[in-house]
Amino acid sequence: MKKYPALALGLAGAAAIVLAGCSSGGGSSTASPPPAAAPSSPAAAAPASAAAAAPSGSGALTVSITGLPADPSLSYGGAPIQFTVTLSNGTSSAYTNISPLVYVAQCSCYRGRIPGEPKGTLQIQTDTGQWNSVQFDGMGGGMDYLRSVQQFPGITLPPGATASYMLRMAFNPLSQQGSLFSAGQTSINATVVALPGHTVIGTDPAAKIPLSVITG
Repeated sequence: MKKYPALALGLAGAAAIVLAGCSSGGGSSTASPPPAAAPSSPAAAAPASAAAAAPSGSGALTVSITGLPADPSLSYGGAPIQFTVTLSNGTSSAYTNISPLVYVAQCSCYRGRIPGEPKGTLQIQTDTGQWNSVQFDGMGGGMDYLRSVQQFPGITLPPGATASYMLRMAFNPLSQQGSLFSAGQTSINATVVALPGHTVIGTDPAAKIPLSVITG
């Protein structure tokens, strides 16, 4: 896990924000002030495993991936898996113009000399229940997965607030992946970056869920 310098916090007075869309298709997320009781999981999400539900720290800006079953798997060309990425601001100051980044880690299913991972699709569910595509991101062998990809608009996250993104991911059929792909292991990773410079806040990845890649 790579560690990065903490980002200076900016103060903001906004209590709640609803994003109207993003450049790739109008996905949305909601940032809310701290509730009177612990927020419940989204109705559409499956029960999360203990590892998936655990945040990446306390008293800080944290990221969690929930809604996946224990030992999740995804097949080439198969049905998508659905999960929720949540940003939680446990500090006393607001974070401004931040965004989550969701990507697939390097995969043992790829037998090439340069690290790689399957190609696929990533979608976000809008407030109306529609699914809009955002850019699918893979770690590859360099740092482009951090620097050149923006999947969601920047938000301001007040102290004690959370912002959740309902997502689903699928892998392209094996026939579209290339001859060097087979079954193997990867992970769904999530981190948070400050825009527009894509500076990582905290660690990369901030949350990580192992994922089996299967051929059928």
